[in-house]
Amino acid sequence: MFVQDHELDLKLNYSYCWSPSVMLRPNLQYVIHPGATNQVKNALVGGLTVKLDF
Repeated sequence: MFVQDHELDLKLNYSYCWSPSVMLRPNLQYVIHPGATNQVKNALVGGLTVKLDF
């Protein structure tokens, strides 16, 4: 059983308006001690949000 300690998230977001109807938002997240345990390695997570207006 793991003992919960702490979790730290570092996030970076950027919004780019490609046109008036298209917005892109890439993001990076670095998680230190995911799940608040020292037994799990750190994690790097990437994502992309796309917003379309019709």
